[in-house]
Amino acid sequence: MKTNKILYWLFTGLLCAMMLFQTFFSFAQTETLAEMYEDLGFSGALVIPLGIAKFLAVLAILTKRSPLLKKLAYYGLGIDFVLALYAHLSTGDPNWPGPVVAIVLLTGSMYFDKKLYSSK
Repeated sequence: MKTNKILYWLFTGLLCAMMLFQTFFSFAQTETLAEMYEDLGFSGALVIPLGIAKFLAVLAILTKRSPLLKKLAYYGLGIDFVLALYAHLSTGDPNWPGPVVAIVLLTGSMYFDKKLYSSK
């Protein structure tokens, strides 16, 4: 049980830190990130809404106030990460390991969340 909690917080802490960094980057370097999005085939207008969504996902995951919101946050981040990986690979962008790390952290966080906090 203790090992599961440690692993949960390791995966979840790293995932949330990554998402908070991306949120900060969305607001601090909007123009730069918009160019990166456009290079990957997305609209630069997605920078701010995705930054807000990632921040809200972190809140939903860490507060655990609503199981439904937490589940939606996990699934929303999963869709974001899979689309990011696809975009990097399809455009030949060399930054594809970032989304892979995010998918691994998300998967670990979800797995241990379910193991620790799901009702039996």
